[in-house]
This record gives sequence, C-alpha cells and structure tokens, in this order.
Amino acid sequence: LAGKNSHHIIEATFKAFARSLRQATEFDLRRQGSIP
Repeated sequence: LAGKNSHHIIEATFKAFARSLRQATEFDLRRQGSIP
C-alpha cells in the first residue's frame, strides 16, 4: 500500500478485508446441491 494519508491507507485495508470476508462467506448459487 502506498499513500500519504494514513487514514485512507487504513480505510482501504479494512474495506479490502471486509470485501474478501463477504466473498468467502456468501453462498455460491453455481455450486448449489454439491458438497464442498
């Protein structure tokens, strides 16, 4: 990460973490009925 404003760097880090967590825990309708 690069930037001058530490607030924006931290904000971007948390936003990326939240998006990855959401993607990891949501249902994938394409895999419906299969065992992971």
